[in-house]
Amino acid sequence: AASVGAYCAGYLRLIMKNIEDYLISNNTATKELFGVSGMSDGDFLYYVADVAATSVQYGHQYELCNQTIRGVQSGQNPRVVFANYCRTTYSNIFGWNPMSYSQDVLKKVVLGNNTGGRQWWYQVRTMCICLKY
Repeated sequence: AASVGAYCAGYLRLIMKNIEDYLISNNTATKELFGVSGMSDGDFLYYVADVAATSVQYGHQYELCNQTIRGVQSGQNPRVVFANYCRTTYSNIFGWNPMSYSQDVLKKVVLGNNTGGRQWWYQVRTMCICLKY
């Protein structure tokens, strides 16, 4: 919260709560909104959290906070605001296909458009497991 300030952090919490609640009540529609139909719940929540975290980590907190706060304040649905940020700004900045967060996509042995991040995810998840012990 310190990196984005209390005001933006409050909006991000509101947005994440809205996404999590709607994921429970309407799983398919939530994932379709983000363009990740068929992704597991765990991979989807990892993707959503990572969008916020990497935006801040790599210096794009202004874009994240500005777009999400303005959108919610204008009366737009919080999850729609964040989905729009994910599908436009985040994708344009990082060039990362959201389906690359799907373990099912990454399990495919044949390389394709969404499998370029396999080595990265293997490294990240291996490091997380090692740090856990």
